[in-house]
Amino acid sequence: MTDRELERELKAILSQAYPNAIVKVGANSEQPVRRVVEFTDESFRPLFPRQRYHRLVHLIPEDFCNQYLAESEWMELAPGETPEDLEYPDDELIESISPDVLRHLKSRGFFEKLDEAMLRDADAATRSICSGDFSISKSILSECGFPK
Repeated sequence: MTDRELERELKAILSQAYPNAIVKVGANSEQPVRRVVEFTDESFRPLFPRQRYHRLVHLIPEDFCNQYLAESEWMELAPGETPEDLEYPDDELIESISPDVLRHLKSRGFFEKLDEAMLRDADAATRSICSGDFSISKSILSECGFPK
């Protein structure tokens, strides 16, 4: 499949979830035999890089990924972003501070408030719907007295 054909196929696969996405396929300048697939969509802006990837990979059929994208490098960007703009978490740091962070969140009632927001049984009309961008959690963190 040529790069242009792959662009068209990916755009078609993603069209319902990402109707305005731009898909570009080309060669990696350092490894020309390796394809670079760049997905650009405004909805990626509030998301972490791993969230962007997971949203896309779950929409693309596994057999298609295996056949055409197995050795490719993916970039998921918001308009105007470059790969250098993206921040990736430091996994070692996260692992080292997780117990303290979780204990602090629990002491402020964060998890109970998150459950209340997401699992309200009494009134489905006021139940929060997860949009996958942490907006509900950010709001609750603010309620719990955490600074922005």
